[in-house]
Amino acid sequence: QRLLTRYGVDKVLTDADMIAVYERLNNFIKTNYPNAKILRECPISLREANNQVMHGFIDMLLELDEGYVIIDHKTFAGAGIAKEEARKYAPQLNAYRRAVEAATNKKVLATLIHMPIIGIIYEVKGYTL
Repeated sequence: QRLLTRYGVDKVLTDADMIAVYERLNNFIKTNYPNAKILRECPISLREANNQVMHGFIDMLLELDEGYVIIDHKTFAGAGIAKEEARKYAPQLNAYRRAVEAATNKKVLATLIHMPIIGIIYEVKGYTL
């Protein structure tokens, strides 16, 4: 409740809402990636072939023996156009994929958009869902 108040969202979200968001995401991870090590707010940098430099933070990175899963949280509440909204973040997730693969020499197995308010997770493959 303190965090909700601090970030000014206590009028639209309750502590029960936040617990439900956590439980949905935690269940998704345990079901789909049961042996994953969960890393949060992972700093990344990448210098592209054209010398463009990208810096960012991956919201959640799941580390598995065979590679990684990237999860990016987006606070979007419109379930009717959620897929279209998620597509907008494909370039960001692709940059994250390139950065993780370059830094680790391991494959990124999936890039996911998590929309916690509406309880949806989309996999972004290239520039599609």
